[in-house]
Amino acid sequence: MPDLTINSGALSATFRPDLGGRLTRLSHRDYGDVIVPLTDMDFDPLDWPKAGAFPLFPFHGRLADARFKQGDGCHQLQPNPYRGTDAMHGPAHRRPWDVLTSTPDEMVLTLHYKADPEWPFEFMAMQRFRICGSRLDVELELTNQAGTSVPAGLGWHPYFVSTLDTPVQCNAGLRRPSSVSSQPTDGWERRSLPTAPLLNRPFTEHFSEWSHTRISTDAGRLEVSRHSGLPFVVVHRTTGYICVEPVSHVAGAFALPETLRESAGLTALKPGATIRGRISLSIT
Repeated sequence: MPDLTINSGALSATFRPDLGGRLTRLSHRDYGDVIVPLTDMDFDPLDWPKAGAFPLFPFHGRLADARFKQGDGCHQLQPNPYRGTDAMHGPAHRRPWDVLTSTPDEMVLTLHYKADPEWPFEFMAMQRFRICGSRLDVELELTNQAGTSVPAGLGWHPYFVSTLDTPVQCNAGLRRPSSVSSQPTDGWERRSLPTAPLLNRPFTEHFSEWSHTRISTDAGRLEVSRHSGLPFVVVHRTTGYICVEPVSHVAGAFALPETLRESAGLTALKPGATIRGRISLSIT
């Protein structure tokens, strides 16, 4: 499949629906590359390049031992061989997506997921991207098409261009470092100064009560803004990029007892029900 591109004003976005519904490039006329361009199109779907942006359906993060309990049963999934015995980031970004809408400034991708060893329930997923000037709007939807209530989440995983010297700020009220506990409900702390810059060293932290994350460069400022859904954001920083991942639930929520999952953002989605999230990326 050839690259599909939308643009309007100063911003341009390129997609490869066949490669897991990925956004492969986002660039601005004056700012330059916003997201690390995905140039290697021939990769193992289980060991993806650290570039572009991909959808997270129906969960994100590691699913320990690739299994979770539901009711009186336990569902065993196919683990990711590059993650030991765990599953990782859901299977949606390893499936080809369909193009529902393609106009000069809008792209809508859909995935009708059939139950398989990587996920035992059928669902419909949607990604809508729309460019308006120097802003990219991203909408995500997941609809349960199984005949029973199932745990379900969604999110988006972009790799933004950044170095360790790039100032990054997230206005979240709560934070939780990845290392504090194996339980996703433990270790949350109130940030005394939400406007303080994030650390300029490699880290992975989880945030809640957020509305925006800002990345400042010499060329301008990128702001990731939350509009609806996606109450958590995972920030993963390395020497060559920074991931700002808006998500609907806490990483590891599948390991919780079912009575505690909702407080961690993991929805018990009824048949036919839909969860949604919307963010925007703005360049100034």
